[in-house]
Amino acid sequence: MNKLLLIVFFLSLSFSFFAQNDIYSLQNSKSYADFLYRSMDYPNAAAEYERIVFLDTTDFVAKLRLIKSYNKIGDFSFARYKINNLFPKTEKMPVDIARQYSIVLIRQNELDSARAFLLHYPAFHKNDKALFSLSIELFAQNWEEARRISEQSQSIDDLSFLQLSAIAKQTKDIKYKSPLLSSGMSMLVPGLGKVYSGYWKDGLFSLLFTGIAVWQSYRGFDKQGINSAYGWIYGGIALGFYSGNIYGSYKAANKYNETINHSIYHQLEEVYNNID
Repeated sequence: MNKLLLIVFFLSLSFSFFAQNDIYSLQNSKSYADFLYRSMDYPNAAAEYERIVFLDTTDFVAKLRLIKSYNKIGDFSFARYKINNLFPKTEKMPVDIARQYSIVLIRQNELDSARAFLLHYPAFHKNDKALFSLSIELFAQNWEEARRISEQSQSIDDLSFLQLSAIAKQTKDIKYKSPLLSSGMSMLVPGLGKVYSGYWKDGLFSLLFTGIAVWQSYRGFDKQGINSAYGWIYGGIALGFYSGNIYGSYKAANKYNETINHSIYHQLEEVYNNID
């Protein structure tokens, strides 16, 4: 009997405690979600904000941080879905939401849609317009236009814009390699196009293997004449090396250019990961 009374007593205490300190209350959920967001635990923050937005449809901060959380973890498709669901009239979006929507469109590489939104959304401050205009042209690899926007907006004192402007200035020194020129150089001298594209080791190997195959073919024809199987075999090998070297030189120039573009894209990503 005494044990039963003790159990009932402790159960009553527990019920009283949880009734007064409901850890699942809306206010506690908001505090916890904000803590997760400040701790940059965006996946769990998103889950908490989803619950808060469901329970309190008037909480704008929760909606904004929900969308930001999805953007921070790179789930741009779902961020866009939430924006369209929570703020269906794009022209009447709050500015903070419009910023996130612009980020989504740019990161999804829907640059024409981003340009159109920037053109028709009325409430952006000139700093936001400059930031997203510059972003769009950089992601589109329109280097000249990006530099023009950067130079026209030098009075803007925004960290993200200044970082993007620095990237835009770097593009002035970019010198791409011509795939056609690279191929043509390797037609004249096997491997020369690869050397031109910065892959000098590959170029030397191409020259060496093609040269050896040609030499062996020449030896076969020199010893046995036009009917030399040895000469024809190595002649075929030499032709294969020579043709592959021309195609490889074309690809080497493209690879060089892609490496430059990837480096710039990586810098853009770093800036965008910190845009809030």
